[in-house]
Amino acid sequence: SVTLRNSRGGLQWDIDVYGLPIETLNETGNILDDNEKVAISQRQIKILEEILQNKEHGSDYIQCIQRGIEADQLKIEMLQMRINKSLPPYHNYLQLTVITGEDINMERVVYEKPFKLTREYIEKRIFSNGNIHVGNLQIGGDWYIYDLYAPQGDKVKPLLSIREGCLEVGELKVTGNVTNSLVSLQKVLSTVPLKQLRTVNQPFPNDPIIKTSQLVLIVGYLPFTVLSSCPNNRTHIEGFPWIFDEQLTNVVNKWMESNIIVGTYYSIGDNDAEFIEKMLSKFRKLPGAQCGENKETRLTAFPECIIIPMKNGTELNVYYSEPNEEEKEYCRSEFIVKMKWQPRGYATAV
Repeated sequence: SVTLRNSRGGLQWDIDVYGLPIETLNETGNILDDNEKVAISQRQIKILEEILQNKEHGSDYIQCIQRGIEADQLKIEMLQMRINKSLPPYHNYLQLTVITGEDINMERVVYEKPFKLTREYIEKRIFSNGNIHVGNLQIGGDWYIYDLYAPQGDKVKPLLSIREGCLEVGELKVTGNVTNSLVSLQKVLSTVPLKQLRTVNQPFPNDPIIKTSQLVLIVGYLPFTVLSSCPNNRTHIEGFPWIFDEQLTNVVNKWMESNIIVGTYYSIGDNDAEFIEKMLSKFRKLPGAQCGENKETRLTAFPECIIIPMKNGTELNVYYSEPNEEEKEYCRSEFIVKMKWQPRGYATAV
């Protein structure tokens, strides 16, 4: 169970010499008695053993249940030692392993001081020299969370106990609350812009890390209205949006009222050519829209470019293509719909 727990990130709180949390509060706010905890674990084991009696479960599910039983049995052993005030036959330790190619840098410390102090000591031992370059950094679990909890603000802890401004990240993937993740990075992140920020749609903070990122990629099936307030001038949506005529009209009207600058570029990845054609037909019906070409589309398999006048001598060019090699790094779909702001007259009506 220790190996399994470590694979999920290990413990992130203070424990005693037995490996048990120092304080555990029950629903009434009182600290549970160790004998109560033993009884709870014993009941849990009984429930899991009853589940194992069902022969219809697959081998993976059975192994998961067996690991749960082992974890509860280990917890009971630790609790019994604490109840009897007997010293455990083991030591707890904190370990951090950093793997770069074939190089492995590991630091292990016997856990005798508060978790925060021990963690800071290990991180400083490994990361104390020079700047840190991370190609891909993921904050959060392996699955995106769409039902996000509220930002924690000042309660968020720094991601690493390292020097300010020494962490350079290429691509940042946040599977949960992006506000909390950015707060955890603010002090340690360098001024080098992210190449890519990948996350789910959510209320985005007005944060320079987002604004300066070369690309913000939003995953999931979203309403088209998401594009009315993009967090970055270069935003890509991976997953087709819901589009209704009124939605599209409202979004484009908002764009027309905004001071969107030349170079702003929104895109959508999709595999359904029929869906894309329906989307483009909605753009064609907008007041003032014209069909034409620009230099990106003229010699391609999809030469049409829809031209929509915008404010301040700009125009919106809407067209689609197959992703090129550079675009394939972030767009895994068969087609990419592009919405780019250009100087007025960039595209030619035909």
